[in-house]
Amino acid sequence: IAMARGYSVDESLNIAIGVAVAAIPEGLPSCITVTFAIGVNVMAGSNAIVKSLPAVETLGSVSVICSDKTGTLTENKMAVQRIVRLGAPEIDTTQHMSPTSSAEATVCLLPGLLCNDATLLVGADAAAKAPSKKTSNIRTPDATDIELAALPRDTISKTEFTVNGDPTERCILDLAVTLMGAPQATKQLLNANPRLAEIPFDSATKYMATLHALTPDLSQLANGDGKIVMVKGAPEAVLAFCYPSPTSPESTSEKASWLEKAEGLAGQGMRVLALAYRVVPASYVLGDALIPSAAERFQVSCLVGIIDPPRAAAITAVAVAQSAGIVVKMITGDHPVTAQAVGSVLGLKGTRRSAVTGAELDEVMLRSMDDFDRVVLLNDVFARTTPEHKLRIVESLRRQGFVCSMTGDGVNDAPA
Repeated sequence: IAMARGYSVDESLNIAIGVAVAAIPEGLPSCITVTFAIGVNVMAGSNAIVKSLPAVETLGSVSVICSDKTGTLTENKMAVQRIVRLGAPEIDTTQHMSPTSSAEATVCLLPGLLCNDATLLVGADAAAKAPSKKTSNIRTPDATDIELAALPRDTISKTEFTVNGDPTERCILDLAVTLMGAPQATKQLLNANPRLAEIPFDSATKYMATLHALTPDLSQLANGDGKIVMVKGAPEAVLAFCYPSPTSPESTSEKASWLEKAEGLAGQGMRVLALAYRVVPASYVLGDALIPSAAERFQVSCLVGIIDPPRAAAITAVAVAQSAGIVVKMITGDHPVTAQAVGSVLGLKGTRRSAVTGAELDEVMLRSMDDFDRVVLLNDVFARTTPEHKLRIVESLRRQGFVCSMTGDGVNDAPA
């Protein structure tokens, strides 16, 4: 252009070089801005929101991914699938249930129904306060069955209700609504049996307890006057209150049977809860913690098997990460057998066939930190862990030179 306008060759070259030198720094900010905008838009399409560029660089260098299980690697869509009792057939809630089975299941679930922080909203409350409406998705009784025809089927299928709270507790309320025939009946039971005191769930003790007046509504579960303590939690934690040491051979055998049944449910990938209760005098005061005592034995109500299937996307993500040389470790508070079953579906590897428990980590740490680091390095599935265990695992990996990330949707994952 310069030569066409009459400039000499030397002048034209000088102009071209000057424009080239000036254009690069002048246009660089706008070029980078446009490039970043395009990149952010592409990442947002994959549900990745970038708030800090150094964080993206660090994520690109990650060599180990630690993840919680529930809600992260699994769908967090929990449903009670099995109710297990001693000396009685298991109740499969996915199958056809007779009125007798429904009534028995309702009684067994009472400790889990009352010892529960989830909230049931019915009718106008559900419509006004709930972010979304929910109806029971458990199988409605067959209309051709003469015995079941008397159940309020229309109420079950058409009445709208919402359950707010932790998914584990929500699924128990969901099942109770279906078993009792209507949300109003469940709500009435909850209102008639308010808690007088409670011991909140703690990830270290792995149980929750509530105190209630012993009302006529609970007569099918327990008889007597006064109050009743309901307990819900991990089988090994709850059974410690039901079979405190030392126990008789008969009690030892019963406890072993319960633990065997719990392991059977866990082996199918289910989260397992134990429900128990104890009748206490009217003057009883619930303290800050329960202490196993032969004089204050609890009665096991049932075991509850809760299914929470792994996410299909998580299975693919684990495979992609492993193919890129990134190690994936699952750290959960669930039963070891449950953790191992889910880990197998996800394709997690390790030197052991069973998950490493938090108690085992504590024992190894007492021996030496080198042994602890070795156990953390060689195993990919950890169970019955506390927030402190998760933090120690991440610290161990960083100490060994790995760039480690931690993901999870609970406050117990925050320290790690």
